Amino acid sequence: MQDPDAGREAVHAVRENTLEMLAHRKVTPDYIVRNLKRLSKFKAKKPFNDKGIIVYSDRLDFPDVQLKASVELAQMLDMYPDKSINLKHTGNMIVDTGIRRPEDADEGNGDNGHED
Repeated sequence: MQDPDAGREAVHAVRENTLEMLAHRKVTPDYIVRNLKRLSKFKAKKPFNDKGIIVYSDRLDFPDVQLKASVELAQMLDMYPDKSINLKHTGNMIVDTGIRRPEDADEGNGDNGHED
């Protein structure tokens, strides 16, 4: 029979070893956040081929890098819902748009939808 806590203990040990290794290399949570923040604003020059001559643009945004860094920061800050949450809805849902037709006027307020 296998120990049900063995998997949990193994994951914990691997995580601890990883954190120790990162700390030894001075890769701290603060270091990671600083670099992700820097990458969320990343700009660089892009090379272009102009008739066989390589020319470089002005510094341009790299939206793919910026978005990925921003997503990683958001996940680190728990700004995303837990993926295990079941967001499925069963049953009736009423959406009130605020738009009213005269024939749907509320009977309780005497409003028939027409000006008198």
